[in-house]
Amino acid sequence: PDKLSLRQSVWEELRRVALPDARLHWNFGEFVPDFIGSERCAAAIAEMEWYRISRVVFIAPDNSLCAMREQAIRDDKQVLVEAGTVPEAQETFAATLDGLDRFSRPISLEEIARLGVDLMVTGISLVTLKGVRWGKGHGYFDLEWGMLRDVGAVAEGTPVIAVGHDCQ
Repeated sequence: PDKLSLRQSVWEELRRVALPDARLHWNFGEFVPDFIGSERCAAAIAEMEWYRISRVVFIAPDNSLCAMREQAIRDDKQVLVEAGTVPEAQETFAATLDGLDRFSRPISLEEIARLGVDLMVTGISLVTLKGVRWGKGHGYFDLEWGMLRDVGAVAEGTPVIAVGHDCQ
C-alpha cells in the first residue's frame, strides 16, 4: 500500500485514542494529535541515557509532545522551540503551542549551530517495524533535520526519537 493509504488506515485507528485539536479537530493530515497516555512516553524518554545527558533538545511542536516539552522545561533542558524564560509554575502552559508563542524567542541557525543539538524528538503519523517514521505528509521534520544538519547542529549519529501511540 502507498503512504497515504497507510496513514489513513492508522488515522482511523487513532480516532479511538486521539485528543482532538481545538482548531483542526480530527484532521490528522494537518497536525499530529495528542493521545491518551502520551505522558507515559515523556516519562520513558526522560529515563533514557540520551535524554539524561542532553543539554539541547529539539522537540517538534506536535500536540503529542506537549508532555515531553513540559518534562524538558522542568529538567532545565535548552528546548529549541522553547528558548525563552519560563516562570516557575508556568511549565505546563509553556509546553503548549500558545505557551510557545508567549515564552519563546527567535533564535538564529547560527546560534543553534553554536549550541549544537544533542537529541531530536518528533511526533509521528506512523512508524514501520524497522523504525522508518512518516509524519502527516508535509515534510516539516525532514526539513528541520536537514536545516540543522546543514549548519552542523546535528549529525548522522544524533539520536531521533519518534513518539506515537501503539496503533501508530
